Amino acid sequence: MRVLHSFVRAVVRDRQRDGDWDRNWNDGEHGAPVNQELLLATLIDFSAVTWIGMARLGVELTEAEKEANLYTWSIVGHLMGVSACRDGPLSLSDTDQIMEYFSGTLESCAQGRRLMAALLAEMESFMPLGWRKLPRSLVRWIFQDWENDVARVPDLLGVPKAAWWSVPLLAT
Repeated sequence: MRVLHSFVRAVVRDRQRDGDWDRNWNDGEHGAPVNQELLLATLIDFSAVTWIGMARLGVELTEAEKEANLYTWSIVGHLMGVSACRDGPLSLSDTDQIMEYFSGTLESCAQGRRLMAALLAEMESFMPLGWRKLPRSLVRWIFQDWENDVARVPDLLGVPKAAWWSVPLLAT
């Protein structure tokens, strides 16, 4: 991820030098160029989205545990240059607002579909015969019934249908 961010910064600076942009990027005013929205989404994925997945799997975190986890990720975010973490750690109410915002931006893209296909292929290759469809089934099960249209994520990412046997298995 850091290499990708370095690449983005290099491209922004090259375009600035080549005069491709009407407005010059001011590092002193804006910091190093990087997509703040994607950085914040990554931070939320590793905190609030993970808590929801854990709860779906039966692991409930206390408010204090969530706050501690979010504090840690806010420090990581600060070190990564996430503007939202510049003045202090995010709060639990911040995560609700941020997740509501991002749920309204969900859309399918070829890169996301390719990444999900590669991840599922890798995970399913390690599964014993008869259980190969467990990873795709778990992805679909974890996202079902999520609020704010998030339940559409498996379809947006092209996750194949769950195994027929997963419904009774995961219901238990």
